[in-house]
Amino acid sequence: MGVAVRKFVGTLLSAILGGALIATGGLAASATTTPSESSAGPAEDSTVAMPPHVLCDASGKGKATLHISLGDDWAGDAEIDVAATSFDANTAATDQVIWSKTVAAEPGMDETLTVPVDDRGIRIWVSEDGLSYQGNIAAMCQSEPIAPVQTGNTVSIPEAEDLQYFAAPKTLDGQSVEAKWGPASFYGFYVGSERLDSASVEVAGDVAIPESGLQVIATGQFGTKIEFDSERESASSWNFDYDANLKVPQTPPAPTQDGNSVVIPASDAFTYVAADGKTLEAGNLPLTEDLVVTAQPKKDVTIATGATSSWEFKFVPESTPTPAATTPAMSVPVAEDLSAQNRGKTQTPAQATAGESILVTVGDAHAGEYVNVVMFSTPRDLGQFLVAANGTILVTVPDDLAAGDHRLAVYDGGGEVLGWDPVSVKLPILATTSPDALGSPMGATGITVPFGTIAMAVLLLGAGAAAFILQRRRDQDPTEENS
Repeated sequence: MGVAVRKFVGTLLSAILGGALIATGGLAASATTTPSESSAGPAEDSTVAMPPHVLCDASGKGKATLHISLGDDWAGDAEIDVAATSFDANTAATDQVIWSKTVAAEPGMDETLTVPVDDRGIRIWVSEDGLSYQGNIAAMCQSEPIAPVQTGNTVSIPEAEDLQYFAAPKTLDGQSVEAKWGPASFYGFYVGSERLDSASVEVAGDVAIPESGLQVIATGQFGTKIEFDSERESASSWNFDYDANLKVPQTPPAPTQDGNSVVIPASDAFTYVAADGKTLEAGNLPLTEDLVVTAQPKKDVTIATGATSSWEFKFVPESTPTPAATTPAMSVPVAEDLSAQNRGKTQTPAQATAGESILVTVGDAHAGEYVNVVMFSTPRDLGQFLVAANGTILVTVPDDLAAGDHRLAVYDGGGEVLGWDPVSVKLPILATTSPDALGSPMGATGITVPFGTIAMAVLLLGAGAAAFILQRRRDQDPTEENS
C-alpha cells in the first residue's frame, strides 16, 4: 500500500506541478512522504489534481475543483481521506482544517470534488492507509487577467491588486525576445540564455510600443502562472504591433499675447511657424507688427478634429495725445439753407435777450460731435460747439445783436443743416438809480427812471423858475406896464 501511495504522490507531482510548486502567497512548498512497508499501491495512472487559481466573488469567496482519478488496477485502500487547510502566507504554516471529505476508492474511479476557497487560500492533504501526504496542491483567489489596451502606438496596462504585468520588445538587435516560465512562475524575458533584467520587472500605466513590437505578460500577485482549470491557461500574454503610419490626434497648445509680446509654447508634438514659414522658437516673441502663428504637427502626430491650429495677434501701437478739435470745414451759410423740412429739427427758446446764453437742443444722436451755429437773417457765425451727452449745446446770443426776429440754425461738420428755429431777441433793460451825491429823495426808493426823462424834468423846472422870477419883477415895477 505504501509503495502504491508513493507512486501516487510521484505521479501527482509530475503530472500537476512538474516538481516544486508555488503555494498560496507565492511561497514554495515541497512534497513530503512517509515510506510504507506495504508493496501494494495505486496504479501508475492514478492522479489527484486541482488548478492553482480560483475566480472569487467580491466577498473573497470561491470554489476550487479537486479531481481524483484512480487507475483500473487500483489496489490501495477502499477510502481516501482528503482535507483542506487554510494557508497563512506570512508564516507558511497552519493547522486549521476548513474542509474535509472521505472518498470511497475503487479501481477506475474518476471523481470531482468541490472545495471551498476564501481569501486565505487552501492546501490539500491526502491520506491513504496511514500514509499522509501534505501536497503542494494549493489554490487561491485570483482575478482573471485583464487585457491591455492599445491606443495608437501606446499600450495601457490595466490596474489590479492581484495581477502583475511584464513587457518587452518582440526583438532586440535583431534577436527574438522570449518569455520563459518555470513550472508555476514567470522567470523573465530572455535573449537566448541571457535574461533581460530591465524588461523583467513589473510595469504599469502607458507603455510605448517600439518599432519591433511589444509583448506583454500577466501573472498572479507573486509572478505565478494563472490557471483556472486543469485544461486551460487563462489568456495571459498579448502581442502588439507598431504602426509606422499612425498619427495620433492632439490639440496644439495655444500661444498667448501679453501687450506687444507673444508667448510661443514649447511642444514635442508641434512646430510653430509665422505666415512666411519661419519657425518660431518657444518663449517670448516681441511683436512689431500683426502676426499669424500656425501650429504644424511633427512625426506621428495629427491635429485633433475641431482643434484650433492658427492664431492671429494684433500689434498695439503706443497711444498718442488726442489732437485739439478743429472747426469742421463747411460751405458759406446762406438763408436758402433754412427750409420748411429742416425747421424744428433743433429746438431753440422762442425768446432770448442779447448777451445772454440759451440752451439749444441738437439731439443725443449727435452727442460727442462738433456743430456750427449761425444766426440769420444776415448770416452770423456764432462759433463751434461740442454736443453734450444729453444732446444740447449752450449758445451765447451776441450782445450787439439787433432786437427783433431772428433764426438760429445748427450745421454739422459737413455743412448740412441739422435744424433751425426762430427766436425773438430783445435788448436788455438798463437799470439806473439817482446818484447819492445829488441827495435826490428818489434815489432811495429804487425806482428806475430813464436818464432822458430826468434831463427833461430838469430843463422844465429851470424854465418854470425863470418865468416865476420875471413875473415878480413885473409886479414890483409899475412903470413896466406903461412901457
